[in-house]
Amino acid sequence: MLSLGSSLAIAGGSAIYSIFLSGKELRTLFIIGMFIAGFGAATLVFFTTGHTAGLPPFWYLMITQPFAEALYNAFHHMTSNILMAKLIPPNIEASMFALSAGLQNLFNLFLANWNTIAWNAWFKIDDENLDELWKLMIVRMVMSMVPLFFLCLVPTRKQIHTI
Repeated sequence: MLSLGSSLAIAGGSAIYSIFLSGKELRTLFIIGMFIAGFGAATLVFFTTGHTAGLPPFWYLMITQPFAEALYNAFHHMTSNILMAKLIPPNIEASMFALSAGLQNLFNLFLANWNTIAWNAWFKIDDENLDELWKLMIVRMVMSMVPLFFLCLVPTRKQIHTI
């Protein structure tokens, strides 16, 4: 069920991009992705504080998380790959995409787990004590907006065309 929901969200995100967003600035797409990540973190804050809109916890998470995570990943990864495809020379595309995929896997699959362990230790969260988990979800929500400070590094459509 979770895989089906994620697949539908990815397909929906791709369709939304193709129909509505393909002509938008890449910075705009990054901003949309960041707000989707913030929304996903906000729904987890509500969940950890017991506010599930009257839904059983399982269904609350099944409705909110697959779509928030999949849409964020669609906007984030799609936008990053579009930017790379437009900026790198044709003769080194494969190497750069391999490097990009390797770095994304390193950060998202490996270092993210270490980061999670460190944050859990900082907030004293373990299997027996989840009382402070909502604070960690607020940190996640705030941290999802940090990339806004680095949007000036993303080139505009005009700058991309001059390269």
